[in-house]
Amino acid sequence: MPTAKSRLRRRLSPSSSATARERTEELRIERDHDDIQLRLKWTRFEPRSEIPAEIVDRVGRLLHVAYAPLVSRGLSDSGATQDRSRTLERLSRGVAFVGSIRDEVVATGTVYLEPYPRSPSRWCRRNDLAFFVQLAVKPQLQRRGIGSTLLTLFEHEARAASKRHLALDTAEAANDLVAFYQRRSFELVESVRWPGKRYRSVILSKDLT
Repeated sequence: MPTAKSRLRRRLSPSSSATARERTEELRIERDHDDIQLRLKWTRFEPRSEIPAEIVDRVGRLLHVAYAPLVSRGLSDSGATQDRSRTLERLSRGVAFVGSIRDEVVATGTVYLEPYPRSPSRWCRRNDLAFFVQLAVKPQLQRRGIGSTLLTLFEHEARAASKRHLALDTAEAANDLVAFYQRRSFELVESVRWPGKRYRSVILSKDLT
């Protein structure tokens, strides 16, 4: 069976609106002799900005699908089960990015720029730290560089806010996710058990200096 070969080409172009900045990313994926053209539009929402209800609902559905494999492995990630109010709360707390193809939300993630002094993680209490949550890509579009694009957007926001580190948490047993971030220069800095969880999580952080 022939091995599929993929190539990714990105083009970002900024635009602006009253509540959000949008970036468009054109992904060209070549598999064998078949070309697939995808136009992915990024919408950026400022912290505590008004997010349309239909966007919140679509993000919630994406999170449920994208995080379901973790639940099947006994890792009860809240993204797989959270309700609409929790989705809105997490989107509104930081700078949120939503990637859409036509009217379908296929990627999302939120980066928090404000300190979290009550965090159970000592590392996450740092004032010079940005922390991102709920990075998700539609399963059928994973491994095409979309997650890496989100990381680039998060890094841009963190640097613009004069943060020295960009961090995240994931389940300690999720070896595939840990490896994904380590390949992108994130390092293990701490192990923590979040309240209400039966398993341990790890904090991974990237130096932005």
